Amino acid sequence: MEIDYSPYTYESIVDDGTIYIFKTDFELLYEISFKPTPYLFPSEKPFAKDAYEFSIIVIENPKHASPPFDNRIGGTIAKIFDSFYEQYGNTISLYICASHDNRQMVRFKKFGGWFTTFGNPKYIKIEAIPVDSKGIRFPLALIMKYGNPYKNEIVEAFHDLLLSFQK
Repeated sequence: MEIDYSPYTYESIVDDGTIYIFKTDFELLYEISFKPTPYLFPSEKPFAKDAYEFSIIVIENPKHASPPFDNRIGGTIAKIFDSFYEQYGNTISLYICASHDNRQMVRFKKFGGWFTTFGNPKYIKIEAIPVDSKGIRFPLALIMKYGNPYKNEIVEAFHDLLLSFQK
């Protein structure tokens, strides 16, 4: 049996293309958003304006069950990601896994699998798992294009950001 990885149909729900939605065969409605977060990096850095927090949220779950395994979700997210990066070329995305239900490591592993399976080789992904003052691990990933003109500076600023969590 062949696995169906075809992306779901999605739509941008805001004019600037920063929020997308799609519905799965299991009636789950997902929101994929890119929230501007220029404050993540020092304002004098020329790339700060290109920073976005990338989120994947189930906004509708009529059966109130854990989302079932669905090969098509990763392909859909990858297509949305590519679309956003085509529109905003030097984007820096920070994906932070929600920890409200203590399933952040599961989310991180799932996202990493999708990135490996559907990731475009033109992207760089840098992962880290800082620990907050309460001992809670919150995995995150920074993603940018290999061709980003500030690539080295971004990596350094990301490292500095991680160090700030340890204070």
